[in-house]
Amino acid sequence: MSATLLALPRTRRSIRAVAEALFSGAAGPPPADRLDWTVAEVLDLLRHAGARSRLLFQLCLFLISWLAPLWIFRLPPLRRLTAADRIRALSRLEDSPACASLVLACKAILCMVYYEDEAAARSIAAYEPCHPGRRRLPLLESRVTTEGGAASDAGGAR
Repeated sequence: MSATLLALPRTRRSIRAVAEALFSGAAGPPPADRLDWTVAEVLDLLRHAGARSRLLFQLCLFLISWLAPLWIFRLPPLRRLTAADRIRALSRLEDSPACASLVLACKAILCMVYYEDEAAARSIAAYEPCHPGRRRLPLLESRVTTEGGAASDAGGAR
């Protein structure tokens, strides 16, 4: 499956339908411009991904679009359902042992892209701004051996 199939309007609509259902909250769906940005970024990510990754994502998206409505006894595709029905359909599909991996594969890619946006990350309290003066644990600091044989920190104490 080539990257040219990513440009199909049906692919864009399917990604948007899943993203809208996935990121809807108590206040309703996310703003349209954020969804548009998410769709564009997912498509860009997939254009740069390998052919196998692109194929697997598109296969999962296709199966979700056609199977999820059947789990709530509606006719496919998913994008034709209301937002509330889409949420219910994706929840049911994710709860089923047979199809959970399909939903989780798409969900992982969409979440990775959607929460790149600082405002989206703050909305779930996942963004921690820098705190100057706050002590942080050193990750991996090199140790220098002095002439006396004693090891000391190269970076010094913080």
